[in-house]
Amino acid sequence: MIMEPNPTSDHSLDWFEGSVSFFPLPPFLDDPYNSSDIQEYQLWDQDISSQYQTDANTSSPNVTNIDTSIPPLEPCGSNNLPLSDLPKKRSSTDDSSFRPPQSHKHKKIKSKPMNNEADSGDAEGTTTVRKPGGNKKGAAKGVANNCNNKEGRWAEQLLNPCAAAITGGNLTRVQHLLYVLHELASPTGDANHRLAAHGLKALTHHLSSSLASTSSGSNTFASTEPRFFQKTLLKFYEVSPWFSFPNNIANASILQVLGEDNDNSRTLHILDIGASHGMQWPTFLEALSRRPGGPPPLVRLTVVTASSTEIDTPFSIGPPGDNFPSRLLGFAQLMNVNLQIKRLDNCSLHTLSAQSVDTSPDEIFVVCAQFRLHQLSHNTTDEKSEFLKMLRNMEPKGVILSDNNMECCCNCCGDFATGFSRRVEYLWRFLDSTSSAFKGRDSDERRVMEGEAAKALTNQREMNEGKEKWCERMKEAGFVGEVLGEDAIDGGRALLRKYDSNWEMKVEDDNRSVGLWWKGQPVSFCSLWKLDGNDQSSTFTS
Repeated sequence: MIMEPNPTSDHSLDWFEGSVSFFPLPPFLDDPYNSSDIQEYQLWDQDISSQYQTDANTSSPNVTNIDTSIPPLEPCGSNNLPLSDLPKKRSSTDDSSFRPPQSHKHKKIKSKPMNNEADSGDAEGTTTVRKPGGNKKGAAKGVANNCNNKEGRWAEQLLNPCAAAITGGNLTRVQHLLYVLHELASPTGDANHRLAAHGLKALTHHLSSSLASTSSGSNTFASTEPRFFQKTLLKFYEVSPWFSFPNNIANASILQVLGEDNDNSRTLHILDIGASHGMQWPTFLEALSRRPGGPPPLVRLTVVTASSTEIDTPFSIGPPGDNFPSRLLGFAQLMNVNLQIKRLDNCSLHTLSAQSVDTSPDEIFVVCAQFRLHQLSHNTTDEKSEFLKMLRNMEPKGVILSDNNMECCCNCCGDFATGFSRRVEYLWRFLDSTSSAFKGRDSDERRVMEGEAAKALTNQREMNEGKEKWCERMKEAGFVGEVLGEDAIDGGRALLRKYDSNWEMKVEDDNRSVGLWWKGQPVSFCSLWKLDGNDQSSTFTS
């Protein structure tokens, strides 16, 4: 279905109810908007599974009949915490500060400030861009966490051994660890309490093999009301660069490709395979309106909405009834941009084709793929590579690729415990960053974003392979990395000025990739690719 602007529509159909300044992202070359806070909007062997039934109200295992006299945990590496070292379960009405884990004769856990300044050490061959001027008011300075320093992260030290016990079939240990997690998990509290809650739900799902029994009552995009969904996204973009930063780099990259074409009379066609739910494009349309020579005569936006196969892919499925194209078209009118939107609803990436996208050789065709391509993997990497070859056959002028950048030091993550541990690490970074973003306050918006991110724990696909693997695939498919322009680099630097100082930007691979890092650890990357002119093959077999 193609949606065109309605010249008779009221200008109140601006991006989300009539206020350009309501959108929190900055222009590419200017300082960020000083937007104010958005007002609050009210509104798991069958032997084991038979012992744990999910409570319909709490979505947690029923452990009332478990023998609490089970002996303490047997040693299992360094990932054990005796009960005496763990904090008490936080009451939802307790607004006091969380107590750090108590000292133990075998191990000491020290609490850390929430906001630590990122490690000053950079990887070889990288350039770190930091926010100038130090921390914001009230932020504490300290040493950033690194991948081998998990001191104080007790939730992971329960979740990962439990996953290992499940893999090893150690029923007694699983039973004990689930009991401990149940006692400590809380949807409110610090990042550890919340990670324990999401991890407990994911382990129960794996044990029961019943997604429905554990998803009931979850706070996710699909379960929200459309208006509140949009306000949640706006609030998150305002307080966290998790998505706004790669979107900003992607938009500047599209403008870079557009600027390299000397024909201002050509249509710009963007294939949006992303998870922004429209949030990426208002700032881009504004930038087009301020572009020397004006915007292209026509901007075609083909949006590939997620299909039911992506139900466990974080951030991909929006709520029923969310109709962002109508708001986006109204905004385009205010910006004097001739915008046409075509939605490929419920479109599986396995079935996406040049015919469905409807490209033309007379237009500037750009692909923007962000945080969705990892869902193609079904215990094989062939699907991802074949999909990239299909995109290459469409001969785009540029491909923007953004995805999670979780480093993996193992050759195979096929067993449940190893894969689960990596997904827990991903969720920790998200929860830790949202703790800072929302200043430790619990809110409906934070619960929705964290509930959506927690879907990663039940996602069996390889969603955290890292930048190097993606770059290898792109090159095999016939693409070559393009140097990002100064506008993209400067725009990313300007954007990070408005967020927590623990966020940092790293420019890598001779300016061919930009990474977003949290407390010295990679979160995501964004890169620009073009067709390899030295490649002699005009087509690739799909």
